[in-house]
Amino acid sequence: MSQLPFPKTKITCKFGVKDAAHPNGHRGTDFGMPAGTEIPSATEGIVALSQWSDVLGWVVVVQRKPKSFWGYCHMEQKGLAVGSKVHAGKTFIGKVGDTGSASHGDHLHFTHGDTVNSVFYGKVDDPVKAIAKLVAEEKLKNA
Repeated sequence: MSQLPFPKTKITCKFGVKDAAHPNGHRGTDFGMPAGTEIPSATEGIVALSQWSDVLGWVVVVQRKPKSFWGYCHMEQKGLAVGSKVHAGKTFIGKVGDTGSASHGDHLHFTHGDTVNSVFYGKVDDPVKAIAKLVAEEKLKNA
């Protein structure tokens, strides 16, 4: 069953927050966790992208279904390879880090968008709300 990668109590910056660091609105949700903490996959899916970004550091994007892409950013080192199958809560994507020019301390920047490149630009939505919606759908399906 889908889940947040870390508890809500670990959120250090919410989606959409506008401040000096995010004048156009924060494009994800940040979870403050110690460096090296393993990051569990939030959903089922397949790794669609695994690469370095000067801004977001080590990035992995998991495709759950068409137009549903989950980004994991600022990881300590390269994460899972493209094509890897992941299972919610059971597969580790990578480890929390502080990589990329947009990172200021150890954390996971978690995103949700409708394309593999949404993590970098384009349409994104609140990943916490998107996970809540998935969990509700999965509960109905399994009832």
